[in-house]
Amino acid sequence: MSMMEQAADGDLMSSLTTSNSEASVEGNFTESEKSSAKNMNETSSAGDADKETTAMTEVIDPLTCTVCKKSFNDSALLQKHIKTHSVKKPFECGICSKAYAKFSQLKLHTRSHTGEKPYKCDYCCKCFACSSDLRIHTRTHTGEKPYECGYCHQTFSTSTNLKTHIRRHTGERPFQCDVCGIAFTTSSSLKIHTRIHTGVKPFTCSICQKMFSDGSHLQRHLRTHTSEKPFRCVICEKSFSTSTHLKHHIWTHTDQKPFMCDMCDKSFPDNFQLKRHIQTHSNERPYQCSVCLKSFSTSTNLRRHEWTHTTERPYICDICGKSFSTNCNLLRHTKIHSDQILSNINVKQSSAALSEDNKETAEVKEEEKVECSIDLPPTVSEDVTSDSQDLSAALTEDSPLLKIYYW
Repeated sequence: MSMMEQAADGDLMSSLTTSNSEASVEGNFTESEKSSAKNMNETSSAGDADKETTAMTEVIDPLTCTVCKKSFNDSALLQKHIKTHSVKKPFECGICSKAYAKFSQLKLHTRSHTGEKPYKCDYCCKCFACSSDLRIHTRTHTGEKPYECGYCHQTFSTSTNLKTHIRRHTGERPFQCDVCGIAFTTSSSLKIHTRIHTGVKPFTCSICQKMFSDGSHLQRHLRTHTSEKPFRCVICEKSFSTSTHLKHHIWTHTDQKPFMCDMCDKSFPDNFQLKRHIQTHSNERPYQCSVCLKSFSTSTNLRRHEWTHTTERPYICDICGKSFSTNCNLLRHTKIHSDQILSNINVKQSSAALSEDNKETAEVKEEEKVECSIDLPPTVSEDVTSDSQDLSAALTEDSPLLKIYYW
């Protein structure tokens, strides 16, 4: 027998000895001890499975699309969203080469190039490219709001507005800025915010050429030129240039402040003021000036600061034509004219009252003269008049009677 065969036989005998020893050791345990050991193994396996599940949950939560980084709070919504990336898009636009999964989507997109708007409103004759847009618009005339919030029972005209509103209750902010980390409830808000970092301002005023990052900001700015105030309070009929200002004003009648700070229990009439207040606790200043790099807690304060670099004065007084960098300064200046107008009114009222008093005094004196007058016969009256005329003629400058009188 060769040395290799002897070594192989040795390994075989060693493995047989080991298995026999394991079998003999296993035979030394009772059935209860075996059952207990089995349960321990199962418990250990279950614990490992729980750890793996927890690890998977930590990775998956929040649910984020790996393609576009959009986040979701429901796996079903995430899976539905992922299909929009993986689905085939055979219908391609001949103008901009954008592709769609359905021909109806391509047809609707084509209208953005052609300007076709076949759906017309029966109330105001406004036209739309999509039937759903017309249906939503019609609700502004009818007042229909079929979507109700399950938290506060507030109603909305569209499901999108309801979904955005619910995030105020849940605190969900799935759209986060990659630069500063601020999260938003809607993708459009994130898109507008991103322009703060990029400096993109695609909306330009046709009157003063001022540029804006948001179309709504441009519309609000245009009203500073036209003085248009289309939003009117139904309680006191005061008008405002923006719906936000109207909403804040209405709360002055109701004294409603539903948004409360978790740090100091101070309440506010809207979420914007609450958010601005919270920044006073955190000292967060996400808005930075591109010229001097100074930071601000609100975009409004940043915009006011930027005017100090450009010497721009977009707010003009309608009375004297003087311009100001902020609306607050304009309102403060307008008060000067208001005080002058009130002063002039008071002076006119005083003058009118004085004139009325003088008139009454003159009338009283005239009445006294009438009462004190003596009715003379006609002949006596004529004699008195004649004597008066003769006396006036005698009292000339060279009259001796006048000289004697003064002497």
